[in-house]
Amino acid sequence: PTFLEKEEIRGVGVPVQIIGPEHDPQFTEELKAYAVIEIPKLGVPFDYQFFPRLHHEFSVWGNRQDEAEIKGMERAMRAAACWFKEWLGS
Repeated sequence: PTFLEKEEIRGVGVPVQIIGPEHDPQFTEELKAYAVIEIPKLGVPFDYQFFPRLHHEFSVWGNRQDEAEIKGMERAMRAAACWFKEWLGS
Protein backbone atom coordinates (compact mmCIF):
# COMPACT_ATOMS: atom_id res chain seq x y z
CA PRO A 1 0.00 0.00 0.00
CA THR A 2 1.43 3.34 -1.03
CA PHE A 3 0.76 6.44 1.09
CA LEU A 4 -1.62 4.52 3.36
CA GLU A 5 -2.30 6.20 6.70
CA LYS A 6 -3.55 4.88 10.04
CA GLU A 7 -6.84 6.75 9.67
CA GLU A 8 -7.53 4.87 6.44
CA ILE A 9 -6.78 1.56 8.13
CA ARG A 10 -9.17 2.38 10.98
CA GLY A 11 -11.88 3.20 8.45
CA VAL A 12 -11.79 -0.09 6.55
CA GLY A 13 -15.23 -1.58 6.09
CA VAL A 14 -14.72 -4.10 3.29
CA PRO A 15 -12.56 -7.22 2.83
CA VAL A 16 -8.87 -6.32 2.65
CA GLN A 17 -5.83 -8.06 1.19
CA ILE A 18 -2.32 -6.68 1.58
CA ILE A 19 0.51 -7.90 -0.64
CA GLY A 20 3.43 -6.90 1.58
CA PRO A 21 7.06 -7.08 0.54
CA GLU A 22 9.66 -7.13 3.31
CA HIS A 23 11.33 -3.92 2.12
CA ASP A 24 8.85 -1.14 1.49
CA PRO A 25 9.57 2.48 2.41
CA GLN A 26 5.95 3.35 1.56
CA PHE A 27 4.50 0.76 3.97
CA THR A 28 6.78 1.05 6.99
CA GLU A 29 7.35 -1.62 9.61
CA GLU A 30 5.28 0.46 12.04
CA LEU A 31 2.39 0.71 9.60
CA LYS A 32 2.58 -3.00 8.73
CA ALA A 33 2.38 -3.91 12.43
CA TYR A 34 -0.50 -1.50 12.95
CA ALA A 35 -2.45 -2.94 10.00
CA VAL A 36 -1.92 -6.54 11.07
CA ILE A 37 -3.11 -5.77 14.62
CA GLU A 38 -5.94 -3.35 13.85
CA ILE A 39 -7.65 -4.69 10.71
CA PRO A 40 -8.72 -7.99 12.34
CA LYS A 41 -10.41 -5.95 15.10
CA LEU A 42 -12.67 -4.35 12.48
CA GLY A 43 -14.49 -7.59 11.74
CA VAL A 44 -13.77 -7.60 8.01
CA PRO A 45 -12.11 -10.45 6.13
CA PHE A 46 -8.37 -9.80 6.03
CA ASP A 47 -5.47 -11.48 4.27
CA TYR A 48 -1.85 -10.41 4.64
CA GLN A 49 0.59 -11.96 2.17
CA PHE A 50 4.23 -11.44 3.21
CA PHE A 51 7.03 -11.58 0.64
CA PRO A 52 10.46 -11.93 2.32
CA ARG A 53 13.49 -10.30 0.68
CA LEU A 54 11.35 -8.49 -1.91
CA HIS A 55 10.97 -4.73 -2.37
CA HIS A 56 8.20 -2.22 -3.02
CA GLU A 57 6.70 -2.61 -6.54
CA PHE A 58 8.14 -6.14 -6.98
CA SER A 59 4.81 -7.48 -8.19
CA VAL A 60 4.45 -4.81 -10.88
CA TRP A 61 7.98 -3.86 -11.89
CA GLY A 62 9.84 -6.96 -10.74
CA ASN A 63 13.15 -7.98 -12.23
CA ARG A 64 12.32 -10.85 -14.57
CA GLN A 65 15.95 -11.98 -14.41
CA ASP A 66 15.69 -12.59 -10.64
CA GLU A 67 14.20 -15.99 -9.75
CA ALA A 68 12.98 -14.80 -6.32
CA GLU A 69 11.16 -11.85 -7.88
CA ILE A 70 9.62 -14.03 -10.58
CA LYS A 71 8.30 -16.43 -7.93
CA GLY A 72 7.10 -13.50 -5.84
CA MET A 73 5.27 -11.94 -8.80
CA GLU A 74 3.62 -15.25 -9.62
CA ARG A 75 2.58 -15.84 -6.00
CA ALA A 76 1.23 -12.29 -5.66
CA MET A 77 -0.78 -12.70 -8.85
CA ARG A 78 -2.29 -16.01 -7.65
CA ALA A 79 -3.10 -14.55 -4.24
CA ALA A 80 -4.78 -11.48 -5.74
CA ALA A 81 -6.73 -13.56 -8.28
CA CYS A 82 -8.04 -15.85 -5.54
CA TRP A 83 -8.95 -12.87 -3.37
CA PHE A 84 -10.79 -11.11 -6.20
CA LYS A 85 -12.66 -14.29 -7.12
CA GLU A 86 -13.69 -14.81 -3.50
CA TRP A 87 -14.88 -11.26 -2.84
CA LEU A 88 -15.84 -9.89 -6.26
CA GLY A 89 -17.20 -13.04 -7.89
CA SER A 90 -16.05 -14.90 -10.98
